[in-house]
Amino acid sequence: MNSKLREIDRMVIPKKHILKNIKYVYNQLPSIPSFEIVSFGPSTPNDQRIEPKKTTITGLKLQRASTNASQGLWLTKLALWTTQKMGGKINILEIGTCVGISGMYLLSGMSQLHGGRLISFEGDPTLANLAQKRMNEFIAKNQLTNVEFEIIIGSFDKTLKKYFDADSDILHLAFIDGNHRQEATLQYHEAVRNKIHKNGVIVHDDINWSPGMAQAWVHIQQVEGIGKTAELYLGNRASRGIVFLDAAPNSRVEIAHLDGWLERLARRVKFAIK
Repeated sequence: MNSKLREIDRMVIPKKHILKNIKYVYNQLPSIPSFEIVSFGPSTPNDQRIEPKKTTITGLKLQRASTNASQGLWLTKLALWTTQKMGGKINILEIGTCVGISGMYLLSGMSQLHGGRLISFEGDPTLANLAQKRMNEFIAKNQLTNVEFEIIIGSFDKTLKKYFDADSDILHLAFIDGNHRQEATLQYHEAVRNKIHKNGVIVHDDINWSPGMAQAWVHIQQVEGIGKTAELYLGNRASRGIVFLDAAPNSRVEIAHLDGWLERLARRVKFAIK
């Protein structure tokens, strides 16, 4: 690991019971009855669709689309590390609320120290309402008095433009996990780049979800400088990419694994059998 990944990985979470409460909510997601949503981005790696599309989603699909415990622990540590680094309350931007699991992990990280504010964007109103309810309950149950959040609903093309055009507070951390198209990902990165603190952090999810996403991540590395980036592996390939804007230049991309070696071995065996 590079120094920043090592620092983040070694962060101590004082209130670990909060993470257990998030995991409980995550485990209950499959019990949510199926319902219809409006999807504004591609639903599969080969989907080139741009137009909004109505689709039915199940509770199990919601769980698969949400941040799991190992991914969430890193988000919590990253948010905590960022508040410590900035020395006070921070502002976090999230593109892709879903049902609020990743948002809970980010709120949890902020709350462990100085606190702050989360601005989250979601295209579908039904998903946003589910997230709103669960995140409010999460804050109340865990008595998080130093954090707040807002969910902005609507097509990202419209809502993000309005947000970035406004004279809003500077960002310190951004988690980009919505509309997995190459062009959209690059646009979001550039927009965030113009709004974030010079020592801020930008996280991209699903960087190998499709050839377009992989190409977008390579482009971001070239623009930012490969040494300012790191990758979080889930299984046997990079799952999330991180840009540390204040990292010292070097020639290597450092990595950290979100799962243990036994889990990685099991995945290799399963893949070989297939």
